[in-house]
Amino acid sequence: MGLNNQDIILTPSFRTERENTEQPHWLASITPPFMAERVKIGNLYGFSRNTQGGEMSYIKIWVHIVFGTKNREQFLLKEIKEKVIQHIIDNSHLKNIFIDCINGYHDHLHCLISLGSDQNISKVVNLIKGESSYWINKNKITRTKFEWADEYFAVSVGESQVDSVRNYLKNQVEHHKKKSFLEEHDEFMNKYGFKFIP
Repeated sequence: MGLNNQDIILTPSFRTERENTEQPHWLASITPPFMAERVKIGNLYGFSRNTQGGEMSYIKIWVHIVFGTKNREQFLLKEIKEKVIQHIIDNSHLKNIFIDCINGYHDHLHCLISLGSDQNISKVVNLIKGESSYWINKNKITRTKFEWADEYFAVSVGESQVDSVRNYLKNQVEHHKKKSFLEEHDEFMNKYGFKFIP
């Protein structure tokens, strides 16, 4: 699956057999059908996970994660960013990480993720960052050594906010024509009440 657009966003592209509603494209490309299925619970939609073939747990925990390059180095120019994003999508398939959409700019990435019952934020972020930096360096995607910054942001996303976050990720390129990652960083700190601890 190639990435040809400047804005990277994974959007609905096919329908399930179980229900007559569209299912996100990433679920087709990242998750084997036997591991997750989109189901309706009341008037909401979620994902059931059944890896053991027995009873299913119904989990719906959305998290918006942001992480940047070390020292804000602008490694993620267009072609490199597309390669890195595609690799993160492919690796997420293997690690059973449910990425709804992913995009970013020259020095950072945003991911909207649905956590599984056996996952936590730290584990997911470490898997994505650690494996992708290893892959980038092993394959010499960048001219010099690549590293992600140690810090990251992660905030929960309510169901009513999901479309807003998707649109925010979709418009990263336009957004950062007006605002740097540092300005976005400070905006996140203030908006979500993060505090610097000396």
